Amino acid sequence: MYQGEYDLTVPSNTWHIREMRLGDKVVDTKTEGILVKDDVPLPELTVVVDSQVTTVSGILTDESGAPQPGIDVILMSQSTKRQPDGWLHSGTTGLDGRYRITDVIPGEYWMLAWPRAAVWELRDPHIFGQIESETTPVHVGASPVTQDLKLTSKTNAVAERVKTNSIFPATKY
Repeated sequence: MYQGEYDLTVPSNTWHIREMRLGDKVVDTKTEGILVKDDVPLPELTVVVDSQVTTVSGILTDESGAPQPGIDVILMSQSTKRQPDGWLHSGTTGLDGRYRITDVIPGEYWMLAWPRAAVWELRDPHIFGQIESETTPVHVGASPVTQDLKLTSKTNAVAERVKTNSIFPATKY
């Protein structure tokens, strides 16, 4: 192998790397890559791939407790190594405010209700920075997760400013 840093990914929405070892060292595939130096022999690389995924479900309400229909509930990976693939999962609430997000890979996520159809806007660090405090950290393991959420007035206000382009007038969304 040539000298450099390598990232190993699995091009799939459901298959993922469960564990990776370089010799005796566990490599955190969410934050680390594999560093190869010309003068250092590369230890044995062991990769365990898994297809086990799960669901995240719950009820979205507003601050008064009223169900919120037709709103996207977003799970965003906290892992910098899952960008862009696997960085986002979403589901839309029904009339009763219930949502269900399927095929979620185990990991650490931020969860948020986003009242706009353009969920890709959340990749903008200026927008995400304004609502990061409104996210709910969620650990997703092998078992289904139930997580109820509230759509806050702060998130609604940021979404409205994005819609009218008043946050960054020079930026088109």
